[in-house]
Amino acid sequence: MLLAMDSRRPGVFRVSRSHDDKAGTPPDQRVARLAAEQDGIVDLRQLVSMGLNRSWVHVRVRGGRLHRIHRGVYAVGHEALTLRARLRAAVMACGDGAVLSHAAAGWAWGFVPEEAVQLPEVTVVASTRHHAGI
Repeated sequence: MLLAMDSRRPGVFRVSRSHDDKAGTPPDQRVARLAAEQDGIVDLRQLVSMGLNRSWVHVRVRGGRLHRIHRGVYAVGHEALTLRARLRAAVMACGDGAVLSHAAAGWAWGFVPEEAVQLPEVTVVASTRHHAGI
């Protein structure tokens, strides 16, 4: 699954379920390549779809290669996230159909200054889960 900011609708992340990987590429390189396309952020569903398991993720978290941002969402290599990366992580944590809203969406559209975004604000349809910090 790739999430890219839709250039026509900046508050929306476009979703793709597949990621092309060359056979034989080491897993860490594949994850780094994916993260580079997503502001340094990956989620557990993406890692599993690449053939990696929770044990692989746990080893990378313990070793400091992955940093948990939200449940099932990780920064690759470091925790110094841009606002765009924090917003992407929040949308990924909220799952399919999630979109930026309120000040966060205003910032993505260029209407609101970065300082106005206190927490990532995300709207989801029919979700009962609460996500800390979102």
